Amino acid sequence: MLNTPFGTIKITADGIMLEYEAIPFCCQVRSVVSKPLAGCYRITVPNENYRMIRCELEWNCSPIENTGSSGERYLCSEFVKDAVVLTIGAGDEMLDFETVRLDNGIEYICSPSVDKVMFGVSWTTDHEGQFDIRTQLATDLY
Repeated sequence: MLNTPFGTIKITADGIMLEYEAIPFCCQVRSVVSKPLAGCYRITVPNENYRMIRCELEWNCSPIENTGSSGERYLCSEFVKDAVVLTIGAGDEMLDFETVRLDNGIEYICSPSVDKVMFGVSWTTDHEGQFDIRTQLATDLY
């Protein structure tokens, strides 16, 4: 299980808890390289005929409002408290799946042709405000 400043990341498929491996990811975007993140990971989930695959936070604190955003082929859930920001990113605007922002994470609704989905998870403890988008850049899968 991946532990973050706000809680543990859990992956479920059609309501069943899945084991997963969170692979450290070295984001090469200049702003991230010059000011590294506290944590940055990719989680790949094979689709074994699942309809819904979720990446969610299991809170270790009071729930924080999801202030996520979107971009080209990208959707994220973002949680900010003081100087800590945690972002969960996923692919979006694809033909084979729909992506939905949840109160505590992100969900893929998959067509049968999807063989795997991926999530990006990153956080920083030195967030500098609304223009500090390092965690979003690091969780953008495309």
